[in-house]
Amino acid sequence: MSRRVTGIWPNWSTAAGGFAVGYVFLLLLPKLTIVGNKGMEKWPEYPMLGLSVIYLFVLLGFVSYWIIDLLSGDDHPNHSYWRRIQSTSFFLYNVLMGELLATDHNSTPFVFSLTVFSILFHLAGMNHLFNHWHPNFFIKRMRWIMSLGLLIGAMGGYFEVFSNKVIGLATAYMGGAILINVIYYEMPRKKGHNTIPFLSGIMGFLVIITLVRYLMQH
Repeated sequence: MSRRVTGIWPNWSTAAGGFAVGYVFLLLLPKLTIVGNKGMEKWPEYPMLGLSVIYLFVLLGFVSYWIIDLLSGDDHPNHSYWRRIQSTSFFLYNVLMGELLATDHNSTPFVFSLTVFSILFHLAGMNHLFNHWHPNFFIKRMRWIMSLGLLIGAMGGYFEVFSNKVIGLATAYMGGAILINVIYYEMPRKKGHNTIPFLSGIMGFLVIITLVRYLMQH
């Protein structure tokens, strides 16, 4: 599938990386701030406690995935094992994406379609990267693990199985992981043919999230 898309749009995975950056800064971090603000209301005598706890989990995700990334380097003797751990751990991220997909039961078909497209495009870019790392492992096991995570998240979100606290902390932790993933693997390091597709991905997410929020308010 990715080969066919690449044949039509060679830089689609780079645009998906820009899309991921837009997601982190325009949806994930604002969502975490909202969760943190609820902590401020719960403990008014400690106004920064809730926000600090949330961003502590972001930091934990950032540091732990940075360490895993160091261990998965080609110069490490067990790099193949750690690269698989790094990839498979994004199962949790797929659960969160599925939960995000199913949380709003009252969205219009058009808004729901935009949400589905955004999530699938973002996950397709990530899976393209994982397939590049370990093609055999991805085809045999990982793609099914990721699909299962998306299904579990969607079912849990639709039936409201997960508590807001669990979702908030898990999202914060994986937010730190996504930051590492974007910085190390998806952001262009040099000015070249990937720059415009990457910026287009960011702008694409900006347009979609603005449109979705506008439609949900009217």
